[in-house]
Amino acid sequence: PDPVDRWPDVSIFYAEDKASGRLVGSARLQCNRSQPLQIERSIELPAHLQGKSLAEVTRMVVIAGYAHPVKLALVKAIHLYCIAMQIGGIVAASRPSLLRQYQGLGFEDLFGDHRLAPMAHGSGLDHHVLFRDTVTSEAHNRARNHPHYDFVFRTYHPDIDVFRAVAALPAALRRPLDRP
Repeated sequence: PDPVDRWPDVSIFYAEDKASGRLVGSARLQCNRSQPLQIERSIELPAHLQGKSLAEVTRMVVIAGYAHPVKLALVKAIHLYCIAMQIGGIVAASRPSLLRQYQGLGFEDLFGDHRLAPMAHGSGLDHHVLFRDTVTSEAHNRARNHPHYDFVFRTYHPDIDVFRAVAALPAALRRPLDRP
């Protein structure tokens, strides 16, 4: 853990192997309810996203060689969390080597020009800036006949129980974004 993990608007998602109980993957999600996203230290969000309720996913990792779709399950959990928290979209910074993985998870180039930007919270390395719209992603992926559509949007996974966890949060943590 690092200090960011303890910020009030940060949630840590993790996946564990059912048979062994071993932690096999995790992701960190920061919401912009109380402060700007980390990525905003490096880029200016497009005008249509400024002042909107957003989240940023970072540190999405899975144990190398693990055979199950852990990243996809993490993205599904994050998507459901964002719906429950009324967060309109998720930004992510991707190293070029991971771009195809993020695209396979439903993220698209935020600016539409495939630019690279050095990320202050990514050791100054160049990253692609990606976005996944929480509101339209289901319809968008259905229209594209995305290969993960059924897993993310149509399959019930009882182990991904995000709504009960969100309902248990104190009301102050569930409040909507209130910024101009």
